Amino acid sequence: MNEHNICIGDKVAVGSVILQVTQPRQPCFKLNHRFKEPTIARYSQHNSKTGWFYRVLQEGEITRNDEIQVIERPYPQWTIARVQHYLYAETDNLAATTELALLPTLGMEVKKVFQRRLATNEIENWHSRLEGLIKLEMRVVKIIVQSAAVKRFYLSRTDLGALPPFNVGAHVTVKLPNGLKCAYALCDSAIEGVYQIEVQRACDNQGGSQYMHEQVNIGDVLSVYEPVNEKE
Repeated sequence: MNEHNICIGDKVAVGSVILQVTQPRQPCFKLNHRFKEPTIARYSQHNSKTGWFYRVLQEGEITRNDEIQVIERPYPQWTIARVQHYLYAETDNLAATTELALLPTLGMEVKKVFQRRLATNEIENWHSRLEGLIKLEMRVVKIIVQSAAVKRFYLSRTDLGALPPFNVGAHVTVKLPNGLKCAYALCDSAIEGVYQIEVQRACDNQGGSQYMHEQVNIGDVLSVYEPVNEKE
């Protein structure tokens, strides 16, 4: 069972319980925190790896080794993945939007999205749900070469405002001018108004560390998302 073979409205029997598939889950920035990867929520959304919700039609008991069976499929054309396609990708398809806005078994949270599009002709901005963090513009004020493979970067807000506090083990996500987003642990800082990150050069696939080592200089401005603390 996955997003490509489960459909809205499917009735599913497990033990003596009967469930009905209602809508896809919508991933949020907490996934980024959990996996310490700033793009995983967006990846999950774009690749239909989100899971889905059920409503309970009949209460009962579920025991170990009970089979899970789809016993009724009223809308075979509306897989979870296909709904997500029109929710996030082909958002201007009027026919699909109209049909989904009227689909009886579709969960109200998602149904209202399609109804709102019909009423306003506007498309949602999912950025806050997927990213969730305040983005700061920060200037590189100092760089220390600690070894051939490690550089320490000192970052200060361009507007000279106060920096969000952080705990030991916190990390920030840096959006580089080339579009890459990289997460770096914050070093303990005794300098007020400055974040410090250490970047080790690595032969990674995307080249974030190489960019930091070779392209970033004192005076450059980087977009830095507020710290994510380990306890989160």
